[in-house]
Amino acid sequence: MRLSKLVNLFLSGEFIRFAIVGGIGFCVDFGSYIVMTRLLGLRSVFCYSSGANLSYWTTLTQNASETCNVSHFPIIIATMISVFLAILSNFLFNKFWTFRKTAGTGDVAKQGLSYFGLNFFTYILNQLLVGFFVSDFGLLRIFPNYVDVSAKVLAVAIVLFFNFFGSKFLVFKRKV
Repeated sequence: MRLSKLVNLFLSGEFIRFAIVGGIGFCVDFGSYIVMTRLLGLRSVFCYSSGANLSYWTTLTQNASETCNVSHFPIIIATMISVFLAILSNFLFNKFWTFRKTAGTGDVAKQGLSYFGLNFFTYILNQLLVGFFVSDFGLLRIFPNYVDVSAKVLAVAIVLFFNFFGSKFLVFKRKV
């Protein structure tokens, strides 16, 4: 794809609507995450290890980077739920608003399956990025009480581009 086409794509109404929907999804994701972890106390973390060390459950600590042992990868349960809620919200907005010109011709069930398939991939990527940023990314230690929140911000920013291109060219593509 040539640079001029790429610039036009990002300045198109679809990308702007996609970004707005992403902002709504961001609010759904973060809002539900904050409600679950800060208000309802859902701070369960599964510390996964594929090696000889046993995986175990624990609680998200005040300093999220110290929640799991170094040899374990943290899977924050509230992140799993909040991302799922955001995916559901974003599918509906993208189907009926962002890509309405091309999505309207497609079967809702088929598009929904494709969208959830794409977002399952980006969900795994999101989980890996959040876990990496929480456990290994020293820059986030500037905000020791918000390492988990900072990690989610970075992960969402990266995953945005995978979701846009996948949604536009795979899920809601124009039928020929």
